[in-house]
Amino acid sequence: MCLASKLLFHRNMDAKILHKETGFTIIELLFVILIIGVIMSILVISWHSQAPISELNNKILQLSMSMEYCQTKAILTGNKWFIQFDTAAQNYIVVNDDGWLGTITEVDMWGKKWPARNFFVGSNDFSEDSRNNGIVDSNEFDKGPFYLGAGQKFLDATNVTRITFNPEGDCYNDAGLEDADIWIANQEYLSIYQGDINNGTADQRKFRQGIRVCSLTGNIETVNN
Repeated sequence: MCLASKLLFHRNMDAKILHKETGFTIIELLFVILIIGVIMSILVISWHSQAPISELNNKILQLSMSMEYCQTKAILTGNKWFIQFDTAAQNYIVVNDDGWLGTITEVDMWGKKWPARNFFVGSNDFSEDSRNNGIVDSNEFDKGPFYLGAGQKFLDATNVTRITFNPEGDCYNDAGLEDADIWIANQEYLSIYQGDINNGTADQRKFRQGIRVCSLTGNIETVNN
């Protein structure tokens, strides 16, 4: 064998060895694809099982933030704010009980109109009779309605239809209870509930959560056990 033939032979052998060391067979590639498919299936199943709980957590967080918003606004504006629940329509609204008439006619010391509703004693844009009367008068609506998610409902363990926050930061509810409970549940828990909030296993009770508001202190906390 001549020198050129030997060099060509060794070059081909080196190429085959390199391909054997670095390449993948079809069976190996199919096996990797199978493993990736199994992992993706597990992740999808896990996501589907956790999605309803995440949605419930989001609605509870939204309600809690709405309550804190009312409490802060009541302190800042010096009048009552309240959240009105509609357990039949599965929603709630935020109300500023300031007696606003829907107009902005008053001017400041420079003769310019106020940029937004701003109560002060003697203002022609507010009704003293309607202010803090506990009624959702025209123009007192502030935010909402905020609806629950698909398949979610207020449980009848929700013992109030309204929570009112005072300018002092405390609150009271329409049922005259020290602690007001608002419970929301996903579809997965409704058949287990049967009128008792303690029904179900610990895992099943993850599909229902509540918010407790203490009338004496105004504290707002999440409850889920």
